[in-house]
Amino acid sequence: MQQRVSHRSSRIDTLIGQAANGCDSIVTTITTLLPTSTTTVNATTCIASEVGTRIDTLIGQAANGCDSIVTTITTLLPTSTTTVNATTCIATEVGTRIDTLLGQAANGCDSIVTTITTLLPTSTTTVNATTCIASEVGTKIDTLVGQASNGCDSIVTTITTLLPTSTTTVNATTCIASEVGTRIDTLIGQASNGCDSIVTTITTLLPTSTTTVNATTCIASEVGTRIDTLIGQASNGCDSIVTTITTLLPTSTTTVNATTCIASEVGTRIDTLIGQASNGCDSIVTTITTLLPTSTTTVNTTSVIFIKSRYTRSIQLLVEQLNGCDSIIITITTLVFIDTYVQPVVQPIIGHTRAPSPSK
Repeated sequence: MQQRVSHRSSRIDTLIGQAANGCDSIVTTITTLLPTSTTTVNATTCIASEVGTRIDTLIGQAANGCDSIVTTITTLLPTSTTTVNATTCIATEVGTRIDTLLGQAANGCDSIVTTITTLLPTSTTTVNATTCIASEVGTKIDTLVGQASNGCDSIVTTITTLLPTSTTTVNATTCIASEVGTRIDTLIGQASNGCDSIVTTITTLLPTSTTTVNATTCIASEVGTRIDTLIGQASNGCDSIVTTITTLLPTSTTTVNATTCIASEVGTRIDTLIGQASNGCDSIVTTITTLLPTSTTTVNTTSVIFIKSRYTRSIQLLVEQLNGCDSIIITITTLVFIDTYVQPVVQPIIGHTRAPSPSK
């Protein structure tokens, strides 16, 4: 609101020689008072010390060039207060904290935030584990940062116990003397529980197979004793030692007494028949050949001549010596002429005779 105050006064001034014609100039000044500009401003503030009424005179700031009187009535804006319920994983952060956020309230003033922080529960887990390594047995506590479901640390307690060792005893046999004894092998990770398996192998020697064979031979150079080792041929899979005792079979000898009609064949001959003896060896046959005596025979025969026939024929006698050799026959023939055919009768002295049939 503006308030105007009216005030009027006059003044006469003589200005010596200031008139246009050089004379004195008399100036009468009538002064009236301009109205004062007054303004009332309603203001708000966030600062309690600024609350109240204040009158400011602004020199020469009125529209008419006079002073302007500004009355400012300042009231206090309400404070913004907020309560925040928070959680934390850190024990030192638990409690109530008041924060003043300068100028952050909706009305531009400070915002007072009260934060009430409570502690989240710790996640604890117990794990029962097993191991094959003795040095790993025991209890171990691990803190997994930020790994719990609520975002806090997770405390894992691992209780590790030792798995039993797998031990096996194997009874084995061998044909090799250097392999006999006890051997302990550790099979890494081969047990059913995933640990090492300790296998104790006790190896004993298998008996050697020995055989004696009595053999015979026809060859003198093969006679004697021979030892053969048959690799892996025994019934137990080992070597088989075979001792062969070879003796000489007796030689088959035969003497044959023979006769012959040929003088050049007379004498003694020795033949070796390869493998023909009853025992499979050679057979030595000695043949003694003697000469058979020569047969000499005298035969009296009659030759009959049949007159009525257009032709004549002599009856020939065939004589064979009983010993198969040549026979010397002396034949004495008597000629007889007859009209009628008569069957001749011949009485041989030695050998067989055969009379021919008559001719027609």
